[in-house]
Order: sequence, then C-alpha cells, then structure tokens
Amino acid sequence: MKVFLSYHSPDRQIAESLKTSIERARPDIEVFVDQNNLRPGQFWLPELYDAISRADAFVILVNHTLGNWQKAEYYEAHNRKLRDATTFVLLPIIIADPMKGPIPNLPGMSQLQWLHATEPTSQAMLGMIIAAFDGGSRSTTNEKWKTINPYRGLLSLEEQDADYFFGREVQIEQILEAISGARSRIISVLGNSGAGKSSLIQAGVVASLKRQKWPSVDRPWPTGLEESRKWLYLTVRPGSDPFAALVGTFVNLWYPEATSADRIVARNSWTELLSRGDAKLTDLIDATDARIRDELGGSAPKRYVLYLDQAEELYSRCPPTQSRAFSKLIAESVQSPKLTVLMTMRSDYYGELQSSEHLFPLLERIDLLPLSASAFNRVLTEPAKLLGVILEPPNLGEMSVEAMAGQAGALPLIADFFTEAWSRMQRRGDGILSAYDKGTLLDVRKTVTDRADNFVKLFSRQIHTIQQMFALKLAVVNQFGEPVRQRLSKRDASADEWKLAETLANPEWRLVVTSSEYGVPTAEVAHEVLLREWPMLRRWLDLEREFIAWRARAADQAQKWKAAPKSRRHMYLLTGNDKTQARRWLSSRSKYFDVPTRSFLIKSKNRNWDRIKRLILSYVLLNAVLIVATIFVTLNAVVGQEAGWWDLGRIRELGVFLDANPAAAIAVAGGGFVALTAL
Repeated sequence: MKVFLSYHSPDRQIAESLKTSIERARPDIEVFVDQNNLRPGQFWLPELYDAISRADAFVILVNHTLGNWQKAEYYEAHNRKLRDATTFVLLPIIIADPMKGPIPNLPGMSQLQWLHATEPTSQAMLGMIIAAFDGGSRSTTNEKWKTINPYRGLLSLEEQDADYFFGREVQIEQILEAISGARSRIISVLGNSGAGKSSLIQAGVVASLKRQKWPSVDRPWPTGLEESRKWLYLTVRPGSDPFAALVGTFVNLWYPEATSADRIVARNSWTELLSRGDAKLTDLIDATDARIRDELGGSAPKRYVLYLDQAEELYSRCPPTQSRAFSKLIAESVQSPKLTVLMTMRSDYYGELQSSEHLFPLLERIDLLPLSASAFNRVLTEPAKLLGVILEPPNLGEMSVEAMAGQAGALPLIADFFTEAWSRMQRRGDGILSAYDKGTLLDVRKTVTDRADNFVKLFSRQIHTIQQMFALKLAVVNQFGEPVRQRLSKRDASADEWKLAETLANPEWRLVVTSSEYGVPTAEVAHEVLLREWPMLRRWLDLEREFIAWRARAADQAQKWKAAPKSRRHMYLLTGNDKTQARRWLSSRSKYFDVPTRSFLIKSKNRNWDRIKRLILSYVLLNAVLIVATIFVTLNAVVGQEAGWWDLGRIRELGVFLDANPAAAIAVAGGGFVALTAL
C-alpha cells in the first residue's frame, strides 16, 4: 500500500516521525514524503501529481499555516477523491492547537472526516490512522464547528477559505472570463476599503484557478484555463519601494534561506536593473524559469499570475517618479502571454490611476460595489449552515446587516463580530451562534473596539508605548486626511513595541497581523476599519495631529529631494521655520521617521554647514588655480614667452637659470605668495 504524506516545511520532523511510525507498525505500507527542499516544492508538481496518482491514500498534516505547494497537492488529491470515492482515502490530520490560533480551512474539507491530533504518533492515534487506510471508521466528531471557525475577523479570506466565501460569484466569473480571454490587459478591482477586494482575488479567483472549479456548478472549466493549476501565483504589495517588493517575491523562489547572501545580492542587483530601466519584468521571469529549470531541477511554470495587492500604495507611499517607472514596467511586461496581472485598489485613488498614462489604458476594470442586503446575509449565514450551526435569533444575519446599513467598512466589522460569537460558541459547546452574551444583545461596532480597549486596560502600564506605536508607527495620515495602516518592521521597533505587537497578533486579540518583508518580521493593523472605529486611537491621532501633518509634508518633500538631480537637491532642503521644526522633531521624535525622511531632515538641519563647506572648497580650488596661473605668468615674464616653459627640457634649463639668478627666483616666489595671501 502506498501513502502520500503532505506537510508544510516547519512540520517536517513530525511528518518524518509519522512516516517511520506507520512503516514500523505496518511494513506493507510505504509512505511517500517529499525529501527535496520544500520551499520551491511547487516546481516539482508533475512529479508530485504522479506520486499522488499512484498512491492508495493521501494524508495532509494541517497546522496553523499551509504551504502553497501543499494546497496544490491537496487539490489534486481532492479531485482524485471525487473520481475514486470508494477506494481512495483522503485523510486530513489537524495537528494545530486551536488555543494557539485559527485552524486553516481547505476547500471540501467540511465534507470529509478527519482526525484531530496534536501528537499524531501516539499509539492511540496511530491505530486510528492505520484503520482509516484499511477503510475502517475514522473516529471524529460530526460537530465540525468545534474545530473549524469559518470566519476570519478583520482579516481577508484566503485561498483555503473558498468554501466559506459567498456573495461575489458574478465578479469571480467576470475575472475568470477576462483571464481566459488571454488579452494583454491588467485586471483591476476597485472598491472602498472593507469591500472585500483581497478576499475576492484570493478566496474567489485564485482558489477557483487552483481548484479548476467554476463558481457556477453547471459550467465546465474553460479551455483557456486548462493548465491553471500549474501556474505560479505571486502576491506583491508595493509599499514604499515597489521594485524591491516585486524582485523580492521572485528571488524568494530562487533561494530557500531568507538570509542567504546570494539571495540578497540577487535582490539588490535586479532591483537596481529594473528601477533604472536596464531590464524588464520579462527578463526577471526568464531568469526565474532558468533558475527553476537548470539549478533547482524543477519544471518552469506555465504562466505567472502577479497580484498587486493594495496598489494604492503606488500613490500613497511611493515617490511619483518611482510610481511612474514601476507602472511603465508593469504595462510593458503585461504584453507577454506568460504573464497575467491582477490588481486591487481603493476607489478613492481612482483619480491617480486615471492619470497613469501607462496603466490606465490597459485596465480591465471591475468595480466592486457594496453587497446587496441579500448577498450580505448569505456572506454571514452560509458558512454557519455548512457546518450545521444554529443561529440565534434565526434572523441573526439580517439583524447584523440592518445594524450596519450604510456603514463604510461594514463587512470586516460584522465578520469580526461573527468570529467572536463563534469563539464564544466553541467555549460554551452548544453549537448555537448567538447575538447575545449573558442575555445582552451584542453591538457589532463595539466588538472590535471593546477588545482594543480591554487590551489597553490589561497593559495599562505600557499605555504610552501602545499610544506611540499605534498613532505614530502603525498608522499614517493620507492625502485625504484619513488614517491608513502602515507596516512596522521589527528593526524599527523597540523591544517593548515588538513584544506588544506580537501579543496583539495572538488569537485572543486579533488586532495586528505579523508577517515578514525581505526576511525581516513586520506587523500591521489587521484592518483599517480599526483606525476609523476605535475612539481611543482617534483621540491619540488628534493629540499627535501637528506632528503627523508635519511628518507627512516632510516625507513628501523628502521624496521630491530624492527624485531631483543631485546638482539641484540642495534647492529642496528645508529652510526657515520648517528647518527649525526639523531640529525640534529630530531631537524629540527621531525614531518616528522612516530612514529616507530622517536622512533628508538631517541634511536640511546641516544645510548651512554643508553650504559653508561647499564655499570653502570652491574658494580653495579657485585660489589653487590662481596660484598656478600666477606662477606660470611669472615664469613666462621672467623667461620670456619664447622660452616654452611647458617643455620639460626647458623647465630643467629654467631651474639652472633661477639658481644662477636669485632676483628671478624671488619674483617667482613673490607671485606664489600673492596667490597664497589671496587664499
């Protein structure tokens, strides 16, 4: 009997231990475990698919995080299960501890039986696993809601949450049609903050492409998308340096170690090439293909799907020159049949997008309008129905929609409310998703803000650090005067700040999300709705309004300074009151500026000294020229124009002449002295 064991790289030790235990207990069972480097494991999909097709059973270890290649293996196994339901065993083993964070969903898993075991190699659990291979019953509760929470709070739904994503089927079909048409266009989704743009792409479009399942069950999978499971899907958030973000996503595929020196060199060199216009994105794609094929020994992707998430950062965080250059790079590269570009952007940046001569003409635009009341109700209630949960009251979905009618960013707020209600249901163990807590009707708006207030109360001794971190490091004010989230790098945070950020990301609080950028841990607010709805944070922002506004102006000026030719940069440095303010804020708030702005402010502060140094240098050089000129003129006068003092032979004769004629030597020295006196 052959068993395929799928796992994420951090769980390798558990997987190998389980393999050993199974084969020791049953020598007739052969367990296939991918022994290659797992980071680029998706490049061996043909080989892995072949191994799955020959297996009699498929086991997937589900921890808090799933690898991209691991999802692809599961999709292939799930498809085989649909074709061969009686003899093929598909067994998820959940090794995640629910107390340490949410358990990932997998499409179709709600219809499967699974095992929940944080120690799958224990004797009791091992017996149940082997019994499942033999077609025996798998002892697992039918109350799947005790393990799975289909709601994700303030977070966007991801690819593995596709079973619980409702209400946007029409938009998913629109985007799939556009991709299938193979037109050289950029498929852009525009909508308000909180409309569900990222969820639409990840849990809707990408999940459909990887599962090869059309949102409408009665339509076959299109011919133009027949190899979509073999495509490579990359997500890029532009940030303040979109070239580095783009290159980093590709180079991550080349090297398994985040701190690899070769990886850092490759990232820096390709970033420089692309930003200067000396290379195109298609060159980077070709280099990636070659790297995968020739050095990693894998199969190059059939197509690259590049998703630009939060593309408004091209206008809110990038210098205009860099934004234009990056837009041009994307526009030129999308002509390649091997590249598909998806993009989501907040609709309040539509004006900036219209002004892009490179991007706007290529847009296949999809406007993500607010959900209708009936669609909103489906978004909230269908996941609960799938898992057999009772709603209390029965019209809980309709009540929630009515409570937030006309409220911007309502979707993440209500999703957070349902996430909290589900957690309470799991603690009670009654299977009733209720809008009440101890007989009191819960307020949708206050669910997230009360949690934030409770965090501040619990850590009241660190309230100053919390205030400064939220108001000055996790939020910035955009051009419209609205607070928006920004990423905080661990290297820019104090030890206390980072410890608080990690605590805020815990399942108990769910107010911050941690990830990494170029191998450096980062943290950001889970959703901008928190910045708008939390009264305490609004007060903190008001207290810091003067500094925040000045910092935004300084950052804008720093971008202009950096973009200017070096010979003219001094014209963009701060003067007068702004320079006085720079000294003031640098002395008291230096750590709340990003590196480019801080460098600009220091240059502005030292402007007068730099100017003096330039004047001194100019004066010295000018007078050095005068010294040389004076000496030459004096020599010419003494020796005579016909002497040809520039001739080396004549210069030796001049030395003899000056030695023999002290008066002439004094005249030459006198000319030099005059020049030196002028200096």
